[in-house]
Amino acid sequence: MKLVLVGAGGYGASYFSIYEHDIDHAKHTLCAVVDPFADRSDSYPYITKNHIPVYQTLEDFYRQDTADLVIISSPIQFHKEQTLTAVRHGSHVLCEKPLTARAEDALEMKKAAREAGRKIGVGFQWSFNDANTR
Repeated sequence: MKLVLVGAGGYGASYFSIYEHDIDHAKHTLCAVVDPFADRSDSYPYITKNHIPVYQTLEDFYRQDTADLVIISSPIQFHKEQTLTAVRHGSHVLCEKPLTARAEDALEMKKAAREAGRKIGVGFQWSFNDANTR
């Protein structure tokens, strides 16, 4: 499965840790990172060491490649457009919570995913934190 991570800092760094330590790289490939400030991320050494391409926008990525799953861990105000872009290009989406700030935007995203035959999931990284699993 080809994966793209949108947002290398903040929660995006947690996804790098999961990918690095818990994912079978023979089955799942992180084929790109989308983040205009990726070089400021604590994950940037991992990105460069592993020769992962970095794109400024998701549209830039799709001009060059495709992905099975896009993980969106960017600021909330970008979730809607990035999700719509991903599903319209044939990718499933895992979006860090909250999905969006407005209910009508979530309904538009759901409609676009249904029309594209793609799925949108909402992640909540703290769900698996030791403090929440006791």
